[in-house]
Amino acid sequence: MTADSRIKTAVGPTILLQGGTYFDLLDPSNSPFTIEDIAHGLAHTCRFAGQCSRFYSVAEHCVLASHVVAPEFALRTLMHDAAEAFIGDVTRPLKSILPAYKAIERTIEAAIAERFKIGDWNVAEVKAVDLEMLAAEQQMMMPAIVDDWAVLAGVIPAPIEFAFWRPHTARQAFLDRYAELTGWVDPAGLERGPQNYLASGGSKAAALAAKSKPSFIAPQEGELPSRVGQPGWRAIIRHLIPRAEWNTWCGDALTYDPNGGVELPVGFMRSMRIAQRLPTTTPERDEVVGRTLCIQWFGLMVEISAGRIH
Repeated sequence: MTADSRIKTAVGPTILLQGGTYFDLLDPSNSPFTIEDIAHGLAHTCRFAGQCSRFYSVAEHCVLASHVVAPEFALRTLMHDAAEAFIGDVTRPLKSILPAYKAIERTIEAAIAERFKIGDWNVAEVKAVDLEMLAAEQQMMMPAIVDDWAVLAGVIPAPIEFAFWRPHTARQAFLDRYAELTGWVDPAGLERGPQNYLASGGSKAAALAAKSKPSFIAPQEGELPSRVGQPGWRAIIRHLIPRAEWNTWCGDALTYDPNGGVELPVGFMRSMRIAQRLPTTTPERDEVVGRTLCIQWFGLMVEISAGRIH
């Protein structure tokens, strides 16, 4: 097989991480990856191959699932899809015909488990909550179909309210949850935790995650553990009530015309000047901040956004 000159190779093919290091797909144990690399990758990876109704990251899936499971399994549940930060969220049907992928995934999972002292996450409790999350996700964000997914037969959906975090919020929420469970301190010396996260603007994400925590009832002898808040008539009533939430966003995708005082997309102003044979100027890239009001009722959603040059 002819080597592909576009792929940097060490022991095996490598990918460049957002932290500036290379991750070797065949030698993950000796690759210099961090929890920030994992959080970044999962926050920018959409579940269901992007075929869900809204962007829903693997990071949000992991954070919410870690609040549903019993506390002693929270860290393993948070990290159970960590390998997908490097190899993507391959759908179950495709994974079933890619034995080589599954072998690579297991190797990466083992490297992550060893580096972050997670232990065995291939346990019944983690698998069960993953299926409960999948059932809730299917109901909330996938098209209604006549036939149910066979893997979800008899599975009760997790009592979760999804937030559909944007990548930067999902990344921060993942790191915050990891810090809460491990006491992790980032290399810059900023200790992350619930209070710091709330102070840094993550209150909405933290509140939604906290609200998703179910209460556990101690089982009687011979009974299985049960949860308070299983979907039922209360869930139906909840969806009848319109919900509204505020989200903050920022970016530098606008430019300011000092002559006309008009905010235009980057490159648009220059194109207009060229078309009119006028002198061109270098667009100024400014930070734009704003807020979005999202109103949801049944399956309808309306978003109203407003921003300003900062």
